[in-house]
Amino acid sequence: MAGGIHVEVSVTDTQPCQVAPHSNRDGKTVTSVSKHRSLADDGTMIEEFTLTSGREHVEPDGGQAVAYDDPEKLYEGGEKQVYRFERETPQHCVCERVESHSCPIREVEAVNGTLYVTFIAPDHARLQSVLEELAGAYDQMSVCRLLQSEEDCGTRQLTLVDIGALTEKQRDVLSTAHEMGYFAYPQEASAADIADALGIASSTFTEHLAAAQRNLLEEVLDGNHASAQ
Repeated sequence: MAGGIHVEVSVTDTQPCQVAPHSNRDGKTVTSVSKHRSLADDGTMIEEFTLTSGREHVEPDGGQAVAYDDPEKLYEGGEKQVYRFERETPQHCVCERVESHSCPIREVEAVNGTLYVTFIAPDHARLQSVLEELAGAYDQMSVCRLLQSEEDCGTRQLTLVDIGALTEKQRDVLSTAHEMGYFAYPQEASAADIADALGIASSTFTEHLAAAQRNLLEEVLDGNHASAQ
């Protein structure tokens, strides 16, 4: 009998997230994000996050600086800084969208402006509802990892997908993006880099990538729904 599904997703267009933009700050990586409600019980959320060094920094498309508010610095030691800020709730960010489906966030990291969120979905129906909401809210959402636990077999990778579900253009876009490191962690090539290599506009690349991911997600979710029956 299938158990829970361990999921990692990445989101690049993270608005209104106030944490991810700091991973474009001085080549740092955001780790160890935590949050709790204010003792004032006024709906305010207090968040803390850590900035660390050690990962390759890639400038945003066009080399433009990413805007962010300066939060309160709580601690600095070596290459690590811890920051705190307060915000109103709800703000309908990535984490809140996931947790609205009763899937608590387990890990959050941000590299070069891309947010990586890990959670566990208790079943395929819950997984599908979360991914559908994220895909509807963010154009640049990708599933990085899907692992499913089974009582008899331990943990295994989820089902294989039919590559025939993709058009030739979608396969070309996915293949080029993979070869150039678009899905690498940290990212080695931007959407603009891939679009230039393919000789298409960045918006066209994004459209083909979104369609390909949508088709692959349907294959993954439909395949696992069938195997679970």
